[in-house]
Amino acid sequence: NLTLVPPGLTIKGMCEKRGNCGADNGKLLCNIAWYEAEEFFATETTGQDWDWLLVTNKVIPNSAGQNYVEQTATISDYLTKVVFANRELPSVYRQAVVEFEEKQDILTKLINDDWQEAAKQLAGLAINRLLRGTPAVTFYDLLTYLEVNGERLLQGMYYWTPVLSSDGRLVSFGLFDRVGAGVSGWSPGSRNVSLGVILSRSARVESGR
Repeated sequence: NLTLVPPGLTIKGMCEKRGNCGADNGKLLCNIAWYEAEEFFATETTGQDWDWLLVTNKVIPNSAGQNYVEQTATISDYLTKVVFANRELPSVYRQAVVEFEEKQDILTKLINDDWQEAAKQLAGLAINRLLRGTPAVTFYDLLTYLEVNGERLLQGMYYWTPVLSSDGRLVSFGLFDRVGAGVSGWSPGSRNVSLGVILSRSARVESGR
């Protein structure tokens, strides 16, 4: 799924512009009460520049049911063995993979010893910032796909983003049916069969711009 994402859009703004109503007349968001004051909803945007994003329509294989560290390892494997199989990995991704591999064991222990610090460090890893879309970008992608193709993606699955809620949990976004998308926060050691990860690649990043 290739999407041109414009800059400066918030989830709140996109939702309000459409009256919280999708192209299929279903709701866009469900029960925003707990997060209406959160930065990821009210102020964080789709970015500062226009960008083409290549996003998987489903969570990548084996990522559902894994904790956040395990999912990050799955991203690394999928990137190197599937997306760039038999091709040289761009340097920006290669460096991100090396950074994660150097910290993986420490982070695995940290999610049990201090989950909030682990969440902060995981959200800051280059591999997660580069390859997991933010809630705003994810919402724009789901919204655009619905408007263009008349289909709701992620109807039975949450996607785990690299963005923290105010209480330090990692935000998930999904279950995008006609009742409206659900938004939750999870500690990084959590596992759930309905919680996976989508791969979101930036053409601007891969071109080195």
